[in-house]
Amino acid sequence: MTKDTTIDIQIIEKEIENAIDEKDLYRKKIIKMYEEDKIIEKAYKIKGSKSSAIAKDLKEKFRLIDNPAKIYEKVLNFKNYKDSYFESILIIRKEMIDSRNNKLFYSYLFMINHYIELVIKTVLLNKNDELPSNHEILKIFTKNKDYLIGIGLKPSYFKYCEVQLKQIGEYAATNDFSMCFRFPFDKNYQSKIITKKMINIKFSDIERIVNEQKYLFMIFEFMIVLSEKEFYRKVYDFAKNLLKEVDAYLEK
Repeated sequence: MTKDTTIDIQIIEKEIENAIDEKDLYRKKIIKMYEEDKIIEKAYKIKGSKSSAIAKDLKEKFRLIDNPAKIYEKVLNFKNYKDSYFESILIIRKEMIDSRNNKLFYSYLFMINHYIELVIKTVLLNKNDELPSNHEILKIFTKNKDYLIGIGLKPSYFKYCEVQLKQIGEYAATNDFSMCFRFPFDKNYQSKIITKKMINIKFSDIERIVNEQKYLFMIFEFMIVLSEKEFYRKVYDFAKNLLKEVDAYLEK
């Protein structure tokens, strides 16, 4: 893979910092709006049949905002697992490079796969989408291209990740990438790994792959921040618009 001159680590770091600031701003606005305007209480004061529907909708949307520490309870669980795999990646990668041990490449790819899958599914939780039961990370990733570009991921970042995911996938012989690196055979003892490519991989190829992945983790972390920011933005817009609707009914 040729060097992508459109990717600059300092630019990504700044983009992540800005996205975190925007996310925190939306979050603070939501909490302030909730505390000051008491939207749910106002909704209950609306006369007529629409009252219960509005109140119910509000309760569903705001059921965790009165305790901000719980708003990402499910997301945080995914992120904790993701962080665990990420720390393992760093340890294995260092040992693999220092020892020049080709066999660690199996564990390295296994950890990367799980890290990426957890990041993608964290993003889908923030998107409020159902989580797919399969492990076809490239398909899941590309399916959400419009969403990721729409929330601020640069097309060059998306393309870079897509190329890296395809390269990782080249070492798996089946769609179920996750299982390929757990067991070398299926229940009928058919090979699930491209054995020759995996066993005979040169250390120079491992070094090249590791080097080409130098932006991968930072961009995936950026995706999480962008999806969190988008989640808060949508909740804030919903709250702001619904507050206007509630006030309009109360003024009648």
